Amino acid sequence: MAGAGQSRFFKDAVTGDPRGIAFDTADPHEQLLISLIDTPAMARMGRILQLGAKSTLIGAEHTRREHMIHAAALARYATAHLRRAMDRAQPGLYDPRLGLACMVACCLHDIGHPPLGHEFETVAQRVSGRKFHHEDWSARLIREDVHIQSCLQGFVTAHTGYAETFVADYGMTFDEMVVALIEGKAPCELAAYQSLVSGKIDCDRGSFLPIDRAQAQGVNLETELPDDLWADIELAQVDGVTVIVHDRVKAEQFLMVWREQYEKIYYVAGSDSKESMLAPILHDFLQSAHTTLEHLSLEEMALYRVLSNDGTASIRDYLMLDDRVIERVIERAAESNPDPWVRRLAQGIMQDDILPSLDFSHLDKKHRDGLIRYLQTRLPEGVVDGTHIFVTNEKSRDVAKLHKAYGTPAFDDHHNVAYVRNATGNVVPVQHASTVIQGTPPLNAMYLHAEADVLYTLVPVINDYLAAAGYDDSIDAGSILYHTGVRHWGAAGSAPAGVQP
Repeated sequence: MAGAGQSRFFKDAVTGDPRGIAFDTADPHEQLLISLIDTPAMARMGRILQLGAKSTLIGAEHTRREHMIHAAALARYATAHLRRAMDRAQPGLYDPRLGLACMVACCLHDIGHPPLGHEFETVAQRVSGRKFHHEDWSARLIREDVHIQSCLQGFVTAHTGYAETFVADYGMTFDEMVVALIEGKAPCELAAYQSLVSGKIDCDRGSFLPIDRAQAQGVNLETELPDDLWADIELAQVDGVTVIVHDRVKAEQFLMVWREQYEKIYYVAGSDSKESMLAPILHDFLQSAHTTLEHLSLEEMALYRVLSNDGTASIRDYLMLDDRVIERVIERAAESNPDPWVRRLAQGIMQDDILPSLDFSHLDKKHRDGLIRYLQTRLPEGVVDGTHIFVTNEKSRDVAKLHKAYGTPAFDDHHNVAYVRNATGNVVPVQHASTVIQGTPPLNAMYLHAEADVLYTLVPVINDYLAAAGYDDSIDAGSILYHTGVRHWGAAGSAPAGVQP
């Protein structure tokens, strides 16, 4: 219900205030956001935890719906400052229709996210051999979901300039512009708008970074987020394209926060171990469901079609999927799966009895890949990264290489660059102006996850490889990470009572 001042209030996941975000029902743009938030597709996002399998490990309970609402509110703030910057540069340059498209895109950017985070996407790709991207489902839902389309088309037909005129101005409909902004495919001349939705400093990161750090328990984060990230933006022309120019110190600080949270929240061993444990369970479900289709519930059938990733899943199927559906699959596997290994993994996920890990993140990429190949040649086929030993070999997160080329960005990639002014006042990518970013090493992560006794037997094999590769260090039983406490990525060697590797 609308409250005082005709506002609808929503929880601010950063502060925890249940009335921390307000949208004005009397404002047509904000009423459109409210209508989208009220759709069944957005309600599903309230049943999906933002951090997926990581959530229980750090005590985080916020949902993707909370993140998306926060991102929409942040886009309202950012577009207001973009409008001021454009008015200063050239009165009339700002197009409020594009500003609204940015707000809608930020509101809906994760609408196609599957349950339990990105691990679901990884499993679907592994078992089907075909790419699975939640962005594709976001685009499909925006185009096909009857409730979302009703909101968008109702607004377009009721307001001047959003129908034929919009197509004439931009070569696409308003809802297609929303999709293009989410996918990073808006016309290159709209880079300033595009960067607010899918850039290096955008409303997605501007939302999930503060929310995740506020929700994470027991995580020591040292870098503070900058205040008012868009308050002092200006505009500049780069290759004839209008781009946003950020305050250098704020941009640098924001990107260093981004790196620190990947290191301490997203790329940690315990989280990766738990996510790895999900894959065999979902793979087993898919294989067993294939032979028992007539006995599946509607939700299980929907999960089967989506995981199969063969084009047969409908919008209705996808909207049935949330964390509860996956949790029931895990519970059933924990109770009665005939495979003792799958049963152990499911029980471990339910009880946060996470597989221990060995950390090889200090190795360079060549030797991380080499270690995997070395183990694969010395162990039975399929054991490494498939059956009893899981490998997490994350791609590098290097804040000093923030776009496709370290030099001049491609013409169609300006939205994906954080521009600042250097000491001489020239507009350059932030990494060209920041010695802090230039001196920050890449963030890599490689872990092996397995039962403690398995890791223990691997120690001499791994030490042989490290010695042959020229590394001076070696590992022992004390190198094994046991994941305990609120943060289940505990100190090395801190084996729980009763565990004797």
